Amino acid sequence: MSHSDAKGTRDALIGQLVYFDEQVSSFLDEYSDSARQDRVKLRKLIERYQRKLQDVTSRNDDRLDESLRSVVLIGSSVKIEFPEDSIVETYTLAFPEHIDPDQNRISFLSPLGISLLLGSIADTVTVEGPGGNYVVHVQEVNFAENAVYAMP
Repeated sequence: MSHSDAKGTRDALIGQLVYFDEQVSSFLDEYSDSARQDRVKLRKLIERYQRKLQDVTSRNDDRLDESLRSVVLIGSSVKIEFPEDSIVETYTLAFPEHIDPDQNRISFLSPLGISLLLGSIADTVTVEGPGGNYVVHVQEVNFAENAVYAMP
């Protein structure tokens, strides 16, 4: 990753940190159920995400690039396998405002998105979907080169 690419990516990730720092209450109001447990669960996820972003953005360019290929963030493209039928798909995690099913751009708040967020290569995760649970294997992670849709 070139220095200018690293700077742009770092700036985008810092933008996510600032967004969640400044907008967490309104984000929670909009996207969490009024049930206290749901709101607390989402707040904890965002706090864990913020800690990971702080860690990733504090790294030098080489380590930043390594992190962006190993941990799933908002703006990451994630290649996963559905082992039950050996189907392989790639999805990009995005903020809810920027989903695009035709481009496999999914909300990080969707059942699959929540299960993948903060995951790593070689993870096996169980997704709790509305039609039942299923398992996926994370095969590859890349931060999207053009993650303009990663920020609201």
